[in-house]
Amino acid sequence: MAVRGYFRARRTLAERLRELRRASGLTGTQLAEGLGWAQSKVSRTENGKQLPSEEDIRGWARATQAPEDVVQELLILLNRARSDHEAARGHSSLTRGFSGLQQDILAFEAQASLIMDFQPAMIPGLLQTPAYARELLSLPSALPAYGGAEDDLNRTVHFRMERQKVLYDENKRIQIILLEGALRCRLCTPATLLGQLDRLLIALDIPALALGIIPFTAQLPVLPLCGFDIYDKDVVNIETLTREEKIRDPGEVEKYVQIFNVLTEVAGFDDEARAIIQPIMRELAIELRGT
Repeated sequence: MAVRGYFRARRTLAERLRELRRASGLTGTQLAEGLGWAQSKVSRTENGKQLPSEEDIRGWARATQAPEDVVQELLILLNRARSDHEAARGHSSLTRGFSGLQQDILAFEAQASLIMDFQPAMIPGLLQTPAYARELLSLPSALPAYGGAEDDLNRTVHFRMERQKVLYDENKRIQIILLEGALRCRLCTPATLLGQLDRLLIALDIPALALGIIPFTAQLPVLPLCGFDIYDKDVVNIETLTREEKIRDPGEVEKYVQIFNVLTEVAGFDDEARAIIQPIMRELAIELRGT
């Protein structure tokens, strides 16, 4: 029922947005230009392929001169689609294992226009190599998530790699901030970590991605207790050892956005990030030659 409700609410929302655009006399291209979007984002939203954020809906409403009561109707549809989707995801993770959860995260990331990810102690899924993901998921702490079943582990790694396609979507903005400790944490073998760091160097050249690294020498402006993801500044996702926690309260979400922004201010990007990654790679290479 939740899955059917999710798609029904999502379809109705898409139809209402399309009706507003047509009633205003705007073409999809004109609306996209007015909002500063790619035309494909308007098309995906109207076809129900991408769930808009609250900010997207308010911008759409302003561009089409929709009254406030219509805006509230659209936001109710959006919240209904999200709530039913979360229920569907919960059912999915129980019936399809950890790989099912990865599929659901893939769909969630595909809908988001802006992804903000902070990780203090590990490389996030969007940047992991298959070897790093496999060794990470083979740690004892990860076993409860998929029960140690080899076939579910293989599917989980597969879908985690599929998620990385969003990095090359020109309609998305992805910001990832890591502590230097995430680059050094031995969650895998030295050879796997070396390959993972090489992947980070390549990722620095991805146009849609802003990858920042906070060095050990930086004065941290906040206490980084845990990693978190922010989607469209509407939803915060926190992953614990046993489950995922979703935060939707606007006040709480804004606090996480503020924390992410101050962490960004002390992070190094581009050449500064390379200057942090490359010495660690040299250390690993020396270690591997000595074994």
